[in-house]
Amino acid sequence: PIIAGYHFDQTHHLSLALYIYSDWGSYDPNRLANLSLNNWTYSPTVGYTALMQQGTLEFTAESAIDFYTKNDATDYENGAVFRVDAQLVKRFANGWGIGGVGGWIEQLEDDEGPTADRLDGFKGHALPLGPIGTYSQQRGTGQVGFAARWLSEFNVKRRLEGDPLMVTATVAF
Repeated sequence: PIIAGYHFDQTHHLSLALYIYSDWGSYDPNRLANLSLNNWTYSPTVGYTALMQQGTLEFTAESAIDFYTKNDATDYENGAVFRVDAQLVKRFANGWGIGGVGGWIEQLEDDEGPTADRLDGFKGHALPLGPIGTYSQQRGTGQVGFAARWLSEFNVKRRLEGDPLMVTATVAF
């Protein structure tokens, strides 16, 4: 990613980013699972964070539009997708945090290609909402962190539907 940030003050932060996902990795259109989607994705992103209650309450929101290149192996191109993600987390002195996350995914354009034409563009949307749990701790001059979030999707139209669970770990030196 290419990221630029601006701190309005100690508790309000803005970030502008361009995430670029490449098509590196093997791809076989006859396989169900591949290491690559065989296309590039460009995601200009704007994020905002506000820290409240002496930094123990964090609100973060991020908005992006994902633009996809054509998958030449399948003659398929996804339409642009708009998304908003937000979280509110209360952090405690022992390193734990709890809160809620939510989002909105809206495809702005129809997909293109023979398969997309048979599916009438396959343009859809979804609204996810759920809990998040976090843990972080200073380790010397670095920091370790873990987060788990579960999202229940509702109002899903013409998208894969599910209740994803995401677990992340970060280490900063």
